[in-house]
Amino acid sequence: LFIEDHSRDTWIYPMWQKSEVFRHFQRFKNEVEKATGGHVRCLRLDGGKEYFLDDFTAYLRKERIRQEFTCRHNSQ
Repeated sequence: LFIEDHSRDTWIYPMWQKSEVFRHFQRFKNEVEKATGGHVRCLRLDGGKEYFLDDFTAYLRKERIRQEFTCRHNSQ
């Protein structure tokens, strides 16, 4: 589940494994940036292990996307 803060639009990507989150985030980012003409600048995360993959972290750093962490296991 990805929520765009400005419009509160929601994108749902069914996943079989948590390791798929990086691929789905890239897809979400491309769709949002094409639709809005803007850029993703911040990603708010629940601190789950799936967000600490080296490839994901390197991608966010390369794209200059800041990470904000909330408490784990809380509702959005």
